[in-house]
Amino acid sequence: MKMEFVLKEQFSKIAYIIAIILFGAVVNYFTWTKDGERTNNLLFLFIITVVLLYLPLLLFTRYTDWAVKEFGFILNGATLAISGVLIFLGLFVSMTWFPIDFLSSALVVVGLVGEELFFRGFVYALVLRFFTNGSGIAARLGAVFLSSLAFALVHTQTFLPDNSDTMWQIFLIALFLAFIRSLSGSILPGIILHIFFNTGEFASVVLGTAIYGLFVFWSHRRGEVESYTYLD
Repeated sequence: MKMEFVLKEQFSKIAYIIAIILFGAVVNYFTWTKDGERTNNLLFLFIITVVLLYLPLLLFTRYTDWAVKEFGFILNGATLAISGVLIFLGLFVSMTWFPIDFLSSALVVVGLVGEELFFRGFVYALVLRFFTNGSGIAARLGAVFLSSLAFALVHTQTFLPDNSDTMWQIFLIALFLAFIRSLSGSILPGIILHIFFNTGEFASVVLGTAIYGLFVFWSHRRGEVESYTYLD
């Protein structure tokens, strides 16, 4: 009865996630060329995608009992320690300081933060809500696995000829990012790694961290307490 009630209560959110996975899968498959490069003139589609990724945070924190921190926007010792180590290591792994095109890089960062917010934030937290006590090992393992699976399923460009990545590789990377999310309670380490993997630019990592900081600030402005039920 408990699971049936939760399913009914969260049906709209589950449907939204499935819709985003299908939308993302179609977009990724048909907007990449066979040699693994993005096609041009996709700004409008990019804007729509970003809006869809950020929408759950904006809607559910305003009209439901969801907290901003539930999406992984927290600042604790584990987050600072892991993020600091990642940035320090990144400086020694061929990371460039500044992008060639600031505007394009900024748009990419906004999109990558949106992916972390949606998959390691929203999907991860929603899975935890299916369990009576979201702090249990089973809940966390389920959240890690399902959020990673959803993330991998979107990357259908891996099926294109000459694409160097596979969906299995994407899934393994997603598992690692979700594990860090579970370990720290934050999506900041995932944001840093995701941006580094995709851009290799220090300035882009700083921008992504700044965006994260704005959401943490918003959380504090809302008066959210340091500990949240589903993140304890």
